[in-house]
Amino acid sequence: EIMNKQFYYAAMIAATLTACSQDELPQEVVNSQYITLQATADNDNSRAALDGETGAFKWSTGDAIGVYTSSGQFCQFDLKSGEGNISATFGGALTGEETIGDYAFYPYHDNHSIDNNGTLTFHLPNEYQWKEGETNVPMIAQKTENLFPFKQIGGVIRFTLNNIPAGCNRFVFTADSRITGNFTVSHDNKGNLIIIKDGTEKENNSVTITFVASDELTNKVFNIPVPTGSYDGMRIQLFAGEEEKETKTAITANEVSRGTLLKMPALTFATINGNGEGGAIVQHNTVGTLSDVLGDKASSITSLTITGELNGADIKTIRDMATRTDNPLTTLDLSGVTIKASDEIYYTSNHGNHSITTDNTIGDYMFYNCLNLKSITLPNKITKIGDSAFEACTSLASVLIPEFVTILDKEAFFGCSSLTSVIISEGVTSIGDSTFEGCTSLASVTIPESVTTIEKEAYLGCSALKSIYCKPTGVPTLGTKVFDNINSEYQIYVPYGSEDTYKTTTNWSAYATKIVAMTNDVQ
Repeated sequence: EIMNKQFYYAAMIAATLTACSQDELPQEVVNSQYITLQATADNDNSRAALDGETGAFKWSTGDAIGVYTSSGQFCQFDLKSGEGNISATFGGALTGEETIGDYAFYPYHDNHSIDNNGTLTFHLPNEYQWKEGETNVPMIAQKTENLFPFKQIGGVIRFTLNNIPAGCNRFVFTADSRITGNFTVSHDNKGNLIIIKDGTEKENNSVTITFVASDELTNKVFNIPVPTGSYDGMRIQLFAGEEEKETKTAITANEVSRGTLLKMPALTFATINGNGEGGAIVQHNTVGTLSDVLGDKASSITSLTITGELNGADIKTIRDMATRTDNPLTTLDLSGVTIKASDEIYYTSNHGNHSITTDNTIGDYMFYNCLNLKSITLPNKITKIGDSAFEACTSLASVLIPEFVTILDKEAFFGCSSLTSVIISEGVTSIGDSTFEGCTSLASVTIPESVTTIEKEAYLGCSALKSIYCKPTGVPTLGTKVFDNINSEYQIYVPYGSEDTYKTTTNWSAYATKIVAMTNDVQ
């Protein structure tokens, strides 16, 4: 069970508790008595699943219980002291000779009732005010001698929502049948008191939780108290006033039994910028769910910024957006992304070869043939760019290789005919075969001092390439035809004093007449 509370009570006349006479009491409580119920929990961990991961039970400010009295009504007892603790004191006023009965309900509501035949009716409201950590899990206690042992009669469905759009102030949960209103309390096959979901009645099937709107993206946890039963269809909605902002539907059947805390998968909402340009910013918390996060909005997104973790399924979603014919993705910022290894396939070649993600790597063919992609900011943490990762990205205009990258594999940017700017950070040691072959708009390149190997045909056919700045003082190993078929007026600038070594080193010697020393004006 999520919770098991015991309430020790003592019924005393008002004069004893308050040490005052009737003349000193306000008129409205004359002939009344004040009752205190001492509350404690018999299990420190009993509420841990509801209050988070602290593992500690605590009462919260505003908690109230309904105690059945001899008048045939439920009296509200409010938390008086002990919030944040295992034990607390509740207090409530009874009228005249009124005494405490045999039952107490949690949380308090005016519509709880017990009829003359002893039938218990528990009321589940259709609206709540959001309060952090609050669950309102339905419970009933039947007095045994001098204590009230509270036990759950229903369950709780929990939704964790991330990136709630600014301005939202209302969360609505809708089930496939009735979950609010009055429920007759019955017994399960073990003799426990329970309330059961009505699977036939389709009205009163929504719960609204209101909360204070924020002008920023927010994250919240919503706990929905529900009767036991099967939940075959669920929908959640977010509203800003009367305007619906987000809708998510889950059709998977879920069973809620007595004492169940059903945790639904966390949902992260994509927030479309208000600039009319189809921009979206996504804080992505659960790998493999980007398609669900974007939902129907994916078709209108042309500029996408993502932070968080991505796997192969998420990369496939991005590829689909960048390769579609209508309204394709053109701008992608992954600087805050961590790529995680997975078995999810993001690309399959014509020969049936599959590509999957590995940790912190722009993998083979990851963005291959994304013809419409004009701009990409790579993840800061990547260490390698794989084979043909951006091959045939013919609209890509610029790229910055992050500082932790050490390897540019073969044909990584092959045929990127619109590429005009490539910045290779210090740390790269190897430039692979045909890495930049056919980048016909590339006019200038800088090879950082960390590079030790440039494989064959790395810059072959870069017809606009005129300025090559090669910073290593130790001459890198050079493959064949690295600088063939580039602009006829090109020059290779090398560190002052090393030009002769470059000119006489294997394969560099083929370009000896083009090798010149860097000066203070050319660095």
